[in-house]
This record gives sequence, structure tokens and C-alpha cells, in this order.
Amino acid sequence: MRIAIPVDQDSVSASLGACSAFHFYEDDHGRIVRQFLVPMDGSGTDAALALLERYGIDALVCGGIAQPEREAVAAAGIMLFSAVSASPDDAALRFLSGAIAFDESNTCNACGHGHACSMDCDSMWQIGVALLSGISAKEIVVSSFAVLFGVSNANSSAGMAAVVSNIHAVNPAFGPLNAYCLMLFCLLYVPCVATIATIK
Repeated sequence: MRIAIPVDQDSVSASLGACSAFHFYEDDHGRIVRQFLVPMDGSGTDAALALLERYGIDALVCGGIAQPEREAVAAAGIMLFSAVSASPDDAALRFLSGAIAFDESNTCNACGHGHACSMDCDSMWQIGVALLSGISAKEIVVSSFAVLFGVSNANSSAGMAAVVSNIHAVNPAFGPLNAYCLMLFCLLYVPCVATIATIK
């Protein structure tokens, strides 16, 4: 995931068009693996969004930006996390830890709903793959998550925490309610092959 934070005098800016630069971060399973500063090329909201699109930004963490800028960010299909007051590095770490709430006024670029699926609603393909593999045996759902997210000890509490962290890194809006619904769906969707064979 690529994260952008507008900065002005070493603090998170409350305006896209008036910021002096953007601090870009790239994460891998919840860990920052790359960061760099890019000065604004021009001024205004359009110039800022053009810069974000050029670098393929998925999420924007910023201060309390105005409604027109919120709408522009939504139209660009970028997840918005606003009302943040901190240094850029602190804001990035808070974002990756799930401490910054998704801006509900932001809408999905693909389906128009007010949620954080602006990455074309396919950012959680791992869940679909795990559920498909679960048709052979339900317990394979968890092991599939472990393989897809590169977690070697999914049976332990630390391994499960790593899976949760990786899911959140892919989609920060995935919360307890989503997890509960996923668990319920696992219980109710098509029985595993062994169960079907036994029923027959």
C-alpha cells in the first residue's frame, strides 16, 4: 500500500493545495519499507491530486481538509483519513496500527458506497481465495490466510495477530464487525467436500 501525507513545516497539513510537499510511505504487511519526500509541483488541489495519481497513492492521511478537497479525493478513488494532527512519521505509524479512523464522507471509486474499498473493491482478494480453498475443508481457510500473507505460525496467538495486521495493512477499514461477518459466513456457506460425501 502507498500512503501519502501532505506536509507543511514538518507537520501534517490541513490543505492539499497549500501544502509544500508530500511525504510518501510504502508498507509491506504493516511495516514501512520505503519513504521519501516529494515537493509540490505547482499549487492547488488539482496539482496535488495529479501528483498523488502519478505515484499511485492508495490512502491519504491529512489534517481536517475542506469539503471540496474531500470530494476531489473521493472522485480520485483514494481512501481518506483526515483530522490528523501529528508529525508525518507519527501519522504514518498511527495509520498502520489502525489508530486513525477512515473518513466516512469518503466514497468508493468503484461502487459509490461510503467505505474504504476505493482500491476497485478487490483489495481483499485473499479472503475470496481462502474461502474457495475452504470448500475442501473448512480448517484450510486459516492455513490459506497464513500462506497468502506469509505467516508461518498461524496456529499461535502471535501468528494470528500477524494475519490480522496484514489484513489491516491491505484494508484499514476491515474491523471487528467484518471479522465477525466473515466467521459467520464460514460457518454457513457451502459444506466441505467430506461433509457433502457423508450426506450422500
